[in-house]
Amino acid sequence: MVRDFFVRHFQGLGSYKRIIKAFVDTILPAKSYSQHGEDIYVWTFLSGLGLLSGVYVDVGANHPTSISNTYLFYRKGYRGIIIEPNVELARLHPFFRKNEKTLQIGIGDKRGIFEFNITKTPVLSSFRQVDKALFWKNQYVPVLTLDDVIDSLNPDRIFF
Repeated sequence: MVRDFFVRHFQGLGSYKRIIKAFVDTILPAKSYSQHGEDIYVWTFLSGLGLLSGVYVDVGANHPTSISNTYLFYRKGYRGIIIEPNVELARLHPFFRKNEKTLQIGIGDKRGIFEFNITKTPVLSSFRQVDKALFWKNQYVPVLTLDDVIDSLNPDRIFF
């Protein structure tokens, strides 16, 4: 009830919460940054096979540290290409994850400009229609194919 009140009347507070969360994660390392430890699994798997060289590509990266499948790699010195259509979240990446390429675009099977629906909980945002109870605002975002992005940036090797 209290949370709903703040979400309804102070929607900008979420932005500050996301900035604080990124600062905390930068200062206090965690074992895992992904939602269910997927980053540890992928790290263990790829390092066990000796495949940790090159860059990673994070499509729909969301927050730079929280629920991130690539922040653990970043903390270990790897760098990647960050693709995030939400302008607020895309702006956080260069600040908290320097030396990465951050693109504020969407990825799809067709190129164009598409409506991106942003929810009050950004991880649920989508190019598809979202639940009206969760909807906050929309923005128009350029969308490219992943092949377009990779061909343009031409990384030496993608490991994840």
